[in-house]
Amino acid sequence: MKDYDTSIYQPIKLFGIVLLILSVTGIIFFAYIFIEQGEQEFIWFVTIVSLYYILIVIGILRKTVWGYYIFKSLLYLMLPTLPMGIVSYKYLKYIKKNDLKTHFVNFI
Repeated sequence: MKDYDTSIYQPIKLFGIVLLILSVTGIIFFAYIFIEQGEQEFIWFVTIVSLYYILIVIGILRKTVWGYYIFKSLLYLMLPTLPMGIVSYKYLKYIKKNDLKTHFVNFI
């Protein structure tokens, strides 16, 4: 495996860590609020979405190829939204500019 500059990968790693923090706090916060109100369907929805984010974080931090593609799919899903669309556009541009696909290895 080639020795790559790890400073190029830092913004992607930071995005993964922030996504992990948001998903864990989202599960805790929404579960606390909606258990009191008795809305089970919304709790299941938030849990599934948060587990999807945790799966993305695992793929990003372990630098797997499937993590790369799931991460890019999340960025494309966020592209039409207004505030996060700007961030996802910048990340997609950054990934393309620095050819970050080479940082992700092919293991499970």
